[in-house]
Amino acid sequence: MTALVRGESGFYVVTRDGARWRCSYVAVGMCSHRLAVQMVAPPEAWAQLDLFSVGGVPS
Repeated sequence: MTALVRGESGFYVVTRDGARWRCSYVAVGMCSHRLAVQMVAPPEAWAQLDLFSVGGVPS
C-alpha cells in the first residue's frame, strides 16, 4: 500500500512493505520514526487521516 499523506510541514510518501511501514518527506527533509508512527495508522483508520491521494492497492 502506498499513499501520499498531507502533513503539517509538507507531504509524505507512506508505503507498507510487509509488516513494516516506511515514511519519507516529499519536499522537506526526512521523516523520523516517531513521526511515521503518528502519521501512519492501521488501514481501517486511514479514512481519518488527511489523504491527498492514494496510489496502489492494499496488499
